[in-house]
Order: sequence, then C-alpha cells, then structure tokens
Amino acid sequence: MSETATAAARPPQHEERRQITVLFSDASGYTTMAEELDPEVVRTVMNRVYATADAIAVRYGGRVDKLMGDAVLMVFGDPVAHEDDAERAVRAAMELHTAVDEMRSDLEAATGSSFRMHSGINSGVVVTGDLDGDRASGPLGDTVNVAARLQSLAGSGEVLVGPETYALIEGRFSFADLGERELKGRARPV
Repeated sequence: MSETATAAARPPQHEERRQITVLFSDASGYTTMAEELDPEVVRTVMNRVYATADAIAVRYGGRVDKLMGDAVLMVFGDPVAHEDDAERAVRAAMELHTAVDEMRSDLEAATGSSFRMHSGINSGVVVTGDLDGDRASGPLGDTVNVAARLQSLAGSGEVLVGPETYALIEGRFSFADLGERELKGRARPV
C-alpha cells in the first residue's frame, strides 16, 4: 500500500487551539536517587508520587498528561475549561508539594536521600489533538516549554509561575518577583 493510500485511510486529525494552564512538577534529587537505587525501588517511590499527583489533578479539575521519569505534566483547561484553571493549577502544585513533604520521611527512608518537588506553571494558548489519528498528542506550544523551563529553575520546594499565570491569579497568592530570567532555548527572557 502506498504512503498516500495509508494516509487517506487514517481518520482526520482533530486539533484544537485552547487556553490552558500547564503544571510541570519534578522530584528534586531524582538523578542521584536513580543512580544509587535499584530501579524497582525507584519505581515504587515514583508510583506513590504519580498516584498522588493523579488524585490531586482530578480533584482540581485537571488531568495528568504525561509521566516522564521523575516529572509530572498536569494540564488544566483541556478537555474541560474553567475560568479559574490557573488558580486550580497553583493549588494543585501546592497540594502536591505538601503531600510529598508529608511522605518525605518514608520516601527518604526508602531512598536515603532528600526528596521534594519543584514546579513550574504557565498559562497560554496551545494546540491539542491527534498526532496521526492513532495517538493523542498532549498540548504543544511555547506555553508548555515555558512551564518546563520554569520548573527547571525552581529550587527544591518552590513553585514558579510565568507572567501569564501571574496575571490571571494576582492577589490570590503571595508572590516574590524574581525578575526577568533567561530560559533555555528562548530568545526573550521571561
């Protein structure tokens, strides 16, 4: 069968532009932990974190889009949008950090190293939909990239928010202005 015939047999792609808020949360110290521990122990520890993250995302009307090693990508506003998705994402991040802190003594006993989360949150327009009719694509666009870069800048226990998220939730939380920061791969600072 030719490539053209195969492409014609696929169902049409469904893509949608959406305003969402993305939360990237990552385990501080994961690389050291993974290097020193048996992979089954690492999986057991991370499965606790993943299950907690999933329950929190659902509670705040979001969803876990991806699990990547020690990172969790949560999405708020896709497929169901809420007027307060940015606030929901920040509350979810704070709750995830608190939940992991409450598990910390167990996690640190199992891993022998410090274990905390650090997160980045950003809001903006993305494209969601099917990659090729067979597999769903998570959100794509600069909004996701900025959230990931903010997460990498965040210190252990910190939640950093991008300017779009800040504009949506200003006055609802206490913030410290970190000034403009250069983010890997971006031409302009955030």
